[in-house]
Amino acid sequence: MNNKIKTIEQLGPVECVGAQPALDPEEGIIEYIYAGGQGNEAVVTVELRTVIPGISHVINSTEGIVTAVRREKYPESGLGHIMFLRNMLVKKFDDYFTRRGVYIYSHIPRAFGSISIGGEKPCESCLYEWFPGEEGFLWKIKGKDDKLQQVMLIDWELFVKSFDEAGIIIGEDCYDPQNHLCSKNIIHQFPFYNHKSLEMNVIWKRIDYGFKSISIDFEKCLDYMKQNSHLFKEQLRPERYDMMELTARYLANSKELSEYDIRLLTSYIQDYRMKSIDHYVSHGTSLGGKILYLDESPARIQRLG
Repeated sequence: MNNKIKTIEQLGPVECVGAQPALDPEEGIIEYIYAGGQGNEAVVTVELRTVIPGISHVINSTEGIVTAVRREKYPESGLGHIMFLRNMLVKKFDDYFTRRGVYIYSHIPRAFGSISIGGEKPCESCLYEWFPGEEGFLWKIKGKDDKLQQVMLIDWELFVKSFDEAGIIIGEDCYDPQNHLCSKNIIHQFPFYNHKSLEMNVIWKRIDYGFKSISIDFEKCLDYMKQNSHLFKEQLRPERYDMMELTARYLANSKELSEYDIRLLTSYIQDYRMKSIDHYVSHGTSLGGKILYLDESPARIQRLG
């Protein structure tokens, strides 16, 4: 058997590591599946994983999870964790809107974990739920008399409006710059439209939470949460509301958080990550390794235990 203690570098994306990780079956599985696509800021690959590194702990699951791995093209230190936090914050707003009945289907993938590796071969990555489907449906199609008619993506207008009210501009980077009739950053599992109503069904997800794709006005975001705090706590639990509030404050200016705030946020993230991964497995998860706080370097700290 290989040495059971693994450094964070050995748990990184296959493309970063440069080879299939040498893990024994008892240690877990990290298997490259295929290239998922790329944009201006990042490259996405698909991996089958039972080992999910991230803020707080490495999480070992008992079943393989199809995982999207967003690898940053310009890997500034800590950026993988930042992308995870942005994904997590947007996802919890999505949960809030669906549970309030604003729209009927969840449209943001779950965030699972993150990796931040320094050194000569830096790697910054966010790991999240892989959603199968196609990107690039047409926003407008030819109807009668060859005139272009708008395709109605069910939930889209409510989705964009709801996030906008919370200070999150989520609908702008969804048009191909080369062809504005073609969609971008929306994965649709069944990209078919009704020929009479020109409606497309709700089985779609908005991806990419990078700085160039989604802008967040944190002052407006925090005000929105404060004004609706009782509803957030009712729908998501008080702990999740606190996690969202601390996350927004951290992303706005991490230096304003106290050491206690950082440790509390880390604890909340650990619980969130466990619950998110538990959603995909039937026999549970386990924690491994040393606690990693947000203000520490992850390299050589996280361990499989």
